[in-house]
Amino acid sequence: MINYDLIPQFMIDKGVSLRKFGIFEYAWMAKDINEIIDILYKKKIPILGGDVYKMSNGQICQTYDSWYINASDECDFYIKSYEKAMLYILDYEERNEGQFFYTIVY
Repeated sequence: MINYDLIPQFMIDKGVSLRKFGIFEYAWMAKDINEIIDILYKKKIPILGGDVYKMSNGQICQTYDSWYINASDECDFYIKSYEKAMLYILDYEERNEGQFFYTIVY
């Protein structure tokens, strides 16, 4: 379970609940997840990965796409994980059409 205490309430309110999938997490559109990733970066919290969902006919659907990075003890690991997350989302948005939502694991 993700620790949402690190994320401001106004950002959580922008998210979409994934409870219908049996997942007690939230997903956010790219612009909002990028803000959350920035918040975690400033706190030096690494992002281990995330999942992609798509809005289709007014419903959130799983895409089964995701990214991850192997955890490391390197002092700059949080920077590498930040870069990987940001690049994955940017690339995904550029390569695909539709309205996408992203979760993160940290």
